[in-house]
Amino acid sequence: QIIRKIQSLNKLNEQLSKDANNLASALKGDSKTQGDWGEAQLEVLLEKSGLMKDIHYSTQGGYKDQEGNIKKPDFIVSLPDNKHLIIDSKVSLTAYELFYNSENDDQKENLKNHITSIRKHFKDLSSKNYTELYGINTPDQVFMYIPIEPALFLALQEDKNIFMDAYDKRVVLVSNTTLLSTLRVVSELWQFDDQKRNVLEIAKQSGLLYDKFEFKKFEISKFCGPNLLLKIFFDKIFSIIFLILACPILIVSSILI
Repeated sequence: QIIRKIQSLNKLNEQLSKDANNLASALKGDSKTQGDWGEAQLEVLLEKSGLMKDIHYSTQGGYKDQEGNIKKPDFIVSLPDNKHLIIDSKVSLTAYELFYNSENDDQKENLKNHITSIRKHFKDLSSKNYTELYGINTPDQVFMYIPIEPALFLALQEDKNIFMDAYDKRVVLVSNTTLLSTLRVVSELWQFDDQKRNVLEIAKQSGLLYDKFEFKKFEISKFCGPNLLLKIFFDKIFSIIFLILACPILIVSSILI
């Protein structure tokens, strides 16, 4: 099962990278189109990870900061226990596209511009202070998603400090591979949480049933009166019922310990 999941992640990552490279030329120079496409790619990752919109994640929700200003992170991913992850999509294809199609001195200049663009994006994202928004319970870091994986890898290769510089600004640079892994963990957490809540509800209902049977046992005991054999018979029946009702409670205990 784990191998199948890894293969599925690799296949999805390959498809996303292929789509990104095919669309790069069409998107270059148009920041609005780039941004919309990046958000669409990010939503594909969320859905393929098993997360559902408006249940496990939301988009462009309005949240107030300490000054009362409304801010809208691209995606808020919910976790169990009312915790959240913030993911913002930042697409900067213009300089990367120029680098990809240029040579020699022009290529060096475009590479420099590409790295500068990523640095500008994470500084801008850091300045928004999304982690301080009311109603959001998130770690100190925000994920900055760059959908074209080679573009991020190129920046990391050429600028050894860029990842930690972003981290110091409370921004984590991610692309398809790293974000997919994270979202899969979130999906697994939700599955475990659903199972836990189902088991707790079964245990609750079992407890209520047990209370009812205890009352019935008391009534039947009075009905039996001095008849010892009848009392023994009903005691055995209620012992079996008790074992059946106790099983869910024991299961819950084993999960929660």
